[in-house]
Amino acid sequence: MKSLSSRRLAAVKSVFITRNPLSAQKAMGYFSNPKHGAIVLFCGVVRNRENGAALSAITYEAYLKMAEKEIFKIVEIAKKKWDVTIKVFHRIGKILVGENSLIVVCSGKHRQETFKASQFVLHQIKSKVPIWKVKFHKKNG
Repeated sequence: MKSLSSRRLAAVKSVFITRNPLSAQKAMGYFSNPKHGAIVLFCGVVRNRENGAALSAITYEAYLKMAEKEIFKIVEIAKKKWDVTIKVFHRIGKILVGENSLIVVCSGKHRQETFKASQFVLHQIKSKVPIWKVKFHKKNG
């Protein structure tokens, strides 16, 4: 059996969990539907401070199969509710300050449904998916 090219795979797959760096530009490249008038792009980026403490990185870990399954369910619910196309890219492993940890791209016919679907997916991922983070604080001195 021939394997699908990464571009063709992305056309049918909606959830990507990887240790590789995430590119918003690449994520946007999977969207080209002339019937859609709105695209919402969310990039979760590791910031340099959390609760007043300086950070150098965050490590995300996950139960991969369960995380993929849960994100897929969330995406399917959103697609049925709002008639949108969605792709979710979540990075695991050590991620440095300034790097993307999560990208959600959502396209739809109108901006309202597209924003609502994107916010729904983000909220559900944060509250239901078995992905957790360990913070690395910068050392003083």
